[in-house]
Amino acid sequence: MNTDETARRWTEFLASRTEIPGSQRLLDHFNAGTITRICDCGCNSYDIKVPHNPGLTPLLTPRGHGRGGCVLSMAFKFSNREGSLEIDLFADSDGYLEGVDVSCNANSEPVPDNPQLFEPPYHIDGALLHKPDNA
Repeated sequence: MNTDETARRWTEFLASRTEIPGSQRLLDHFNAGTITRICDCGCNSYDIKVPHNPGLTPLLTPRGHGRGGCVLSMAFKFSNREGSLEIDLFADSDGYLEGVDVSCNANSEPVPDNPQLFEPPYHIDGALLHKPDNA
């Protein structure tokens, strides 16, 4: 079941990743924000609204074109079943956390409880991997 606590666990997982420069900011954004949607389709996805205030540093340099998007994509093999577990992280156009999608096999199956991920991720890409200007 996807809950606010599930969202926190995935955010803490991402915030602990050494591959992501400034990853601790993810948890800062999560703690400052308000969850606006918890998906109930079987994935572990959520949307969040984070206030844009001077005390909170954006995850990345603002894009300035009015649209946000996916800023990190990573995928893992896992032991609970065949296939992969995919994580996509979204930021708004000002560089603040906007949501996280966690899905299993391209969202064709529910995310299992406590999947045992094989490290390292077999795929990782996105703008969040680059050191932000204000880090």
